[in-house]
Amino acid sequence: MRFNVWNSHVGSVHPDRFLGVDMKGKIKASSANDFKGTTTTLHLAPEILSKVFYETLQPFDSVDHRVNPANNALQLLDLTHVSSYFRQVAVSDGSLWAEVLYLNGVHADFFVAILERSRGYFISLCFMEDSSLLFDPCVWTRLLLNFNKVRRLQIGVGDSSGGATLKFILSFEAPFLEDLTIQWCGDRNACLDYFEGRILRQPFMNGAPRLRKLHLINCFFPSKHYSAFPNLANLSVMYIGDDDNHDHPPLISILDLSEGLGRFNSLTTLTLSTGCIDPGDFESDIQQAPVHFPRLLRFNFMTTTAACRQLASILRLPAGCSRNIHLSFPPPPHPGVGVLDATSAAEAAALFVPSDVEFKRCVVGMADDDEPFLRLIALGPSTPRIAVEMSFKLSDVAIHSLHPQNQLPTIHYFPGISTRTFTVTDIFLHQLCTTLSIILRKRLSVVSTLYVWFGCESPAVFIAVSLLRSMTNIHEIVSHASDLWANPSIQEFLSWDNAPSLRTLIIPIDETVQSARVLAGISAILRSRSDIGGVIFRVRSATIAEMGYAAPDELRSLIRGISEGFPDTVSLDWVEYQ
Repeated sequence: MRFNVWNSHVGSVHPDRFLGVDMKGKIKASSANDFKGTTTTLHLAPEILSKVFYETLQPFDSVDHRVNPANNALQLLDLTHVSSYFRQVAVSDGSLWAEVLYLNGVHADFFVAILERSRGYFISLCFMEDSSLLFDPCVWTRLLLNFNKVRRLQIGVGDSSGGATLKFILSFEAPFLEDLTIQWCGDRNACLDYFEGRILRQPFMNGAPRLRKLHLINCFFPSKHYSAFPNLANLSVMYIGDDDNHDHPPLISILDLSEGLGRFNSLTTLTLSTGCIDPGDFESDIQQAPVHFPRLLRFNFMTTTAACRQLASILRLPAGCSRNIHLSFPPPPHPGVGVLDATSAAEAAALFVPSDVEFKRCVVGMADDDEPFLRLIALGPSTPRIAVEMSFKLSDVAIHSLHPQNQLPTIHYFPGISTRTFTVTDIFLHQLCTTLSIILRKRLSVVSTLYVWFGCESPAVFIAVSLLRSMTNIHEIVSHASDLWANPSIQEFLSWDNAPSLRTLIIPIDETVQSARVLAGISAILRSRSDIGGVIFRVRSATIAEMGYAAPDELRSLIRGISEGFPDTVSLDWVEYQ
């Protein structure tokens, strides 16, 4: 075997980049106790320490469907009690206090102190409309006097609340509001124009011209109200309650939704869930003019097959828009799904694959055994981007009872299959992959790099073989984990019949790469495929950092040991990844 020039930098193959993973590190959020007894922090410049304090606060946009009003304020308050220096730095930085204003269980004096300390800054306000909400007249007077300074606003409406406070807030102008999140808790989907018998004329009295982000959870505005947000760039409308609860108000009509969406030429990100839309709309043939989004960069859709098919016929997305389509199926007590439903789901998801984009990379995998995903990667001007991601959620779904061994006539013999008991989920997923491979065959034929996200026990190796056979130009296989190579079916999966153009294996150096099963699997493939001429090992940046200056020599020694059983004709190399 031979070594290529050793790389201590990121090479041309960087799987995590084209997966769309955010590579920017975050300082780990720490509690005040983490700083106690630490002398080095006392020597940090105030501006640096302020940045450290800021990183301990929960990001405003990470509510994850939960509104926790007091968390950040109490975190900041704890920091002021660590030392006099910490207190001096924290109290004097108004930008920190501008991020933590809240109304639930807050002492009036603390509320006033937060406002005073954040003087001169735009503020973020978070509250939950429930029994803990403070109704002190002095506090609300101060709040309303400063409401024109609110830049980001999170409002939760508790299970037993009717939204009176929310309606009150929506009746004031918010000239500098940029980011708004409204969540109604429980299994209800509220229309935001009618509160306890009173009609909302226009949100914020038509006075929110700077609003850029709007996140509505278990609620929605009727289309007539979206004109109040002329510069909206990021919109999400989601229902996350119980789909089987029929007591919530009528859901938004798809006609009303498309009419409202049609007002936004500035949208760059759109997130929708089918749960917010009236399911009856998908049972009839609705004649609707296309809705165009000329600037949309990302479209996220959590949906059913019927909704996916319906909106695909209405929405017109630009070629550069990344689409994330997540299809789910109704759990019991709904009727079960069968093979035909798998075909329909694949056909519906494929409708969102742009016809004028060429894909050079592809990711196939299963996050769990019952949630497969397919990502098609386009090569952009600077970095690759996920053009389309399809995922299919099957957990808790009732699949019709089938006879699995009689339903897989197209699967050729794979080692390990004879000892495996097929499940109805295997049949469903096999039909799903087969349908996608047929529909996308021409698009997949130009893919040159396949990123495989399977494990050593995953049935996906023989379930997804039809997709691999459609990728006739595959030159590189990248494994997410090294235990893929211990899968008993991997040699047949990567046989010449299935991947005739394969020339390079890209394998991570992880905790299992030196196991006997993994090494035996890699060696067997290399010896059965003499046309595979290279193996590239992926090494984490953290691993290289731990090795220090000796990293090149240590890696050379490590890879030499791993590759002892490889054919001498195979070249070896490595790349760094985060």
